[in-house]
Amino acid sequence: MPRARLEQSDGQPASSDTVMKSGEDRDAIARQAGVISFEMDGAGVWDIFPCVAIKGACDYADSHKTKAWQRYAAATAAAYRAALPCHYIPLPENRRFVGWDRTLDTLKPMLFVRKECWKAAIVGLGGVGKTQVALQLAYLIKKHRPEFSIFWVPALSKVTFEQAFTAMARELPIQSGGEDDDLKESVRRYLSSEAAGPWLLVVDNADDRDILFGSADMPGGISEYLPESDDSLTLFTTRSREVAVSVTGSDVIELPAMDLPEAAVFLEKCDKPGQT
Repeated sequence: MPRARLEQSDGQPASSDTVMKSGEDRDAIARQAGVISFEMDGAGVWDIFPCVAIKGACDYADSHKTKAWQRYAAATAAAYRAALPCHYIPLPENRRFVGWDRTLDTLKPMLFVRKECWKAAIVGLGGVGKTQVALQLAYLIKKHRPEFSIFWVPALSKVTFEQAFTAMARELPIQSGGEDDDLKESVRRYLSSEAAGPWLLVVDNADDRDILFGSADMPGGISEYLPESDDSLTLFTTRSREVAVSVTGSDVIELPAMDLPEAAVFLEKCDKPGQT
């Protein structure tokens, strides 16, 4: 008899490398260990690296199995997996980050409080710290806005862009036929949908207009694969103000070089051992 309403059970699962077939053993272990379920697929994984196992239950951990239930359990697990935020940030957090606080103080309310724009660009000379500001923002969002998925795409070349999208596709609940264009289009289409939820996409080192928008010699720029969503944000870093204006309009932030007090604090942090 189907339930008229959903029920939720909170507790710890048990993990084993053998199938539970005895209902008596199941009940005894459940009472003794205080567990609410048994699973096999994640057995031993936690001993190698911390992880989360997302499973759908389809039987009662005894000798009675009903194959027809498995597809419903799989669909439930897939729905939960799709609801989890994804993070693809190939660069580690910079614990020596210092300076540019004014830039972050400008970006955060513009993107999250007043919601003035869905695209913004940080522009400045090479080596001035554009990537580090974007990286700091990404990790701040990861910490303080856990509902956001975060993705990082280097735009140095089409090759680096495609490599990043391939890595992103492995993190997202999408399927693709395998062709590069199909994969990039699958990522773009999914992130543009409501199912993706809110996200931040950092397009780093977007300096070359031809790579972004294509040219007569190299048609088809990477910009055609960049997703858009009302709940999401895209942040570009670039040395070219022309590129910054082309992709964001007026939402451009100039990043100056460090002043002397900021540089002194940075050097002091670099001198401390154990900080990376």
